[in-house]
Amino acid sequence: MRGGNKKELVSKLAALRDDPPAQAAYALTLLDAKNGLEAVRAALEVLAKHPQDEARPKLRALYEHYAAHNGTRDVGAYTRSAILKALRRVARPADTDILLTAVTTYEFPPPAFAEEAGMLRGGALIVLSEVDEQVARYFATRLLADGYTERMSGEPALTAVQVLATQEEWLPIYFCAVQSANGAPAEVVADCLRQLTAAPLPVVQELVKQFGEGENLPALVGLFDLLLQHRSGPQGLDFLANFLQTTHDMDLYRYLCMVMATSPHASAREALAAAGRYELGRAKLEVLREVLELAPPDPALAELRDHIAPSHGGKRG
Repeated sequence: MRGGNKKELVSKLAALRDDPPAQAAYALTLLDAKNGLEAVRAALEVLAKHPQDEARPKLRALYEHYAAHNGTRDVGAYTRSAILKALRRVARPADTDILLTAVTTYEFPPPAFAEEAGMLRGGALIVLSEVDEQVARYFATRLLADGYTERMSGEPALTAVQVLATQEEWLPIYFCAVQSANGAPAEVVADCLRQLTAAPLPVVQELVKQFGEGENLPALVGLFDLLLQHRSGPQGLDFLANFLQTTHDMDLYRYLCMVMATSPHASAREALAAAGRYELGRAKLEVLREVLELAPPDPALAELRDHIAPSHGGKRG
């Protein structure tokens, strides 16, 4: 099919946007590599939104086509990732074979020869977790320690954390967090900490010791979330109050003030109010005023708001 005709396929598909059943039916006819990459990707986008059981065998065949020859037909694995998104809502246990292939795919295309299939592994893990939870938890644990985790996005390790948390598999997540010195990306460590809200309190206390005085800023944010969202109620309030009083990082200060001010737990809001009453720094007082303007009604915070109003705080610091 000539290039002009291939563009017409995409145009016709777009023209059916107001008739989703007709658009999905037409998208099915485009699941053939001969129609060109632009048409295939447009069809996959439609079928991800409007899944069709009839698409399943075509999606499998299309995946095998783009996976052939070590992925040279799909450098970066973008098309295969899109195929898995379209397959997700129609996948069956019988698709485990193709998902296992995807979740263990590593590709190093020229010229940089850097690994570029992390997004594919993460996407495959999501689908695998929905067709075979038992198998998925093993591969999620494997991907936590993936030596080719992308440093900027944290994938596929971030997806692995989410899958394991959904299954309440806390031990691999804990192990990943405490082994962070071995090179796990900061955002992955932060999300591991954030998910450990069911951890026993002695474990939480040790995490405060390990991460509370570190310079890993994302990990500190994850630790704050863990402490304030723990299933047994806010933990480490003395640590959090001390952090508010001693930190010089205004971004962290603003974040912690906001999550404490909007916490559903009165103890967290009261801890913020207690710390705020002793604040003298102008920059921090200004942040507090801004945060308290956005906070829901609360007696302790209302008292703090009055205490640090400009008429009282203007001469401080």
